Amino acid sequence: MKDIVVVGGGTAGWMAAIAVASRFPDKVVTVIEPDAIPPIGVGESVTGVVMSFVKDPLHGLSLRDFFRRCDVTFKAGIWYKDWRGPGTDYLSPIDSPPDYFRNFYECHVEDFYALMAAGGDRVGDAQLYGRLMRAHRTDYFRNPNGAVNDRLAQVSCHFDSLKFGGWLKEHGLGRPNVRRVDDAIAGFDLDPETGFVAKVRTKSGRDVPGDFFFDCTGFHRLLLAKAYRPGWRSYADHIRVDSAIPFFQPYAPGRPMPTYTTATAMPHGWMWQIPTQSRLGRGYVFSSRYVDAAGAVADLRAAGLEPGDDPRVLRFEPGRLERQWVNNVCAVGLSGGFVEPLESSTIHGMYVQLRLLTDLYLPHLTRASARILADQYNALVDAAYEDYVEFVSFHYHAGRDDTEFWRDYQKPAAIVPRNQARMEKWRHAFPVREDFHPVYTQRAGHTTGLVIWAPVLCALGFMDREAARRSVETGARGRMLRENVERYVQVRDTITATALTGPEAIRFCREE
Repeated sequence: MKDIVVVGGGTAGWMAAIAVASRFPDKVVTVIEPDAIPPIGVGESVTGVVMSFVKDPLHGLSLRDFFRRCDVTFKAGIWYKDWRGPGTDYLSPIDSPPDYFRNFYECHVEDFYALMAAGGDRVGDAQLYGRLMRAHRTDYFRNPNGAVNDRLAQVSCHFDSLKFGGWLKEHGLGRPNVRRVDDAIAGFDLDPETGFVAKVRTKSGRDVPGDFFFDCTGFHRLLLAKAYRPGWRSYADHIRVDSAIPFFQPYAPGRPMPTYTTATAMPHGWMWQIPTQSRLGRGYVFSSRYVDAAGAVADLRAAGLEPGDDPRVLRFEPGRLERQWVNNVCAVGLSGGFVEPLESSTIHGMYVQLRLLTDLYLPHLTRASARILADQYNALVDAAYEDYVEFVSFHYHAGRDDTEFWRDYQKPAAIVPRNQARMEKWRHAFPVREDFHPVYTQRAGHTTGLVIWAPVLCALGFMDREAARRSVETGARGRMLRENVERYVQVRDTITATALTGPEAIRFCREE
């Protein structure tokens, strides 16, 4: 298969084009994208995958250019406010503590968390990135000679999603095997013998043939869903939010630039704050079951925020297509499904999909192999989505009960069955890696695990101190564990003492 067609642009479309064109220079990649694309977001908070994508030498992108062009700031984690009730908070850092001391001995991550919990510490505050979040700093730090050290950096980022999409487009079009068609898709033709899509038709009447098609048309879902009508797996029982009001806010004079995303619980959902270099992206994610748009605006104003006289309201349906690759069409990003904005699973999922496709499946793709490869790919992507739902929905079971929205989330019907079993187990025993079912490929694990869950579990009361103490006392390597954690604390405190602020680290990346 030589001719690859990407239907739709934006972040998903141009990430796909760059990933495929870089990995397969012998293939011709055609991106069908109209010039007039309405803006989708006001800022993006992501996991570390975007940094990985930008830094991948195969893609030929520049980290310095990324920081200069896309309004990028650093993200050390998410600061949750009011989720257990007004005035409560907890940190969810994105670093993995064992990565900092794996050279001393191979520590089970649950050993580290158990030792912290047994001592009464909140996991999020004990971690390096928790310290950095509270200090508005990054994991770029200075050596004794004053030089900036980014060797241990695992930090993620925020950016302007529209600028990022435009930057990717510019780089994509610089590839000799990428071309762009300025048009929108109007239809498609199926091969009567194979059922494969033979070509797509544009609104101007142009036919664009292809061997394999990426559907990156977002919520419009113009290709795969219309061509093959796969079933829909709704997550509405467990993800109750379905609407968002995004808006901008300037930085307050004299306030430091945050190095974290803020997620603040609201009466009928939660509110984000995403810092970019030039401004704050704000938004209220809410459930239309419990409040209409006017009521959501009133919630914002009651919180001291002003979204404007006629704010934009985005609607979404939590769920996914039951098959995201059918025959020779694969949906990537929003065209295949969406959970909700919490925990930044959207672009993370795009990256996972593109890695699976470019590393494991497209090298072996033929018309004869397409269906069997699609079966395995769909199973892996389905597992990832189910995992995202389990993790995201768990945040809401925090015991808050001041509105109907929050009271309903505490009821068994809102809890994913696998989470119900886990929660019952964690009432008696300390969480361990075996409580999760990470899915691995040849390249990387792409579902979550204890490292990701731990700060949330601790904050919501699922790391029982007595269970933690039993785990530490019965562990086989107690002395080594304590020595290892002591070394971690030394590294943590050394980095924190000389860590760069957000603006300092941005300047370093822009000038490097």
